[in-house]
Amino acid sequence: MKRVDLSPVLPWLRRKTWPLRSRVGMTGVLGVGLLLLGAGLAVAQGLLHSRSAQAVLALEDEAADLGALAQQTQATRPRGHAETLRALPPVDTHLSDLRALFELAARHRLDLERSDLQPTAAPSAALHAVVLTLPLRGSYASLKGFAGDALKRLPHLALQDLRMERPDIGSSEIRARVRMALYYRGAQP
Repeated sequence: MKRVDLSPVLPWLRRKTWPLRSRVGMTGVLGVGLLLLGAGLAVAQGLLHSRSAQAVLALEDEAADLGALAQQTQATRPRGHAETLRALPPVDTHLSDLRALFELAARHRLDLERSDLQPTAAPSAALHAVVLTLPLRGSYASLKGFAGDALKRLPHLALQDLRMERPDIGSSEIRARVRMALYYRGAQP
């Protein structure tokens, strides 16, 4: 560890503190120095305290906002399994939803190749899922717009998988494989 050489500073410090040293002595100079150090620490503590108080108030405001949002969400969210199922569209509307998805793909100028459709529930089940796999070709912006619009338009749609690849690095065309699930309520028992 290096030692700090204070020899150039000491004569200046002796000259500046001489009037005070001559009145109160060296012990008084040390006392005044400690007093000034304590005052500086008190000011710093006050600044830190005010900043921490502001941070606590900001956190309390944010917590209140989150609490209000949670209550609002609680009020609009279905309470149980039965309400959740009632919020889903009936299974016989799946053809119109498929038409809407194909129209969205055309509107976003995406080339749709052969699609794959798999129903995943027995006819008497309370919850039906129709899994749809769409191989698409188009630009990244078109694919992104299609996925966003589909999720906005069909709230019972879940995006399960989205795989993209660019066959050529210089090409702007992207090949994508999108797997979606549409959820419906089945026949009531």
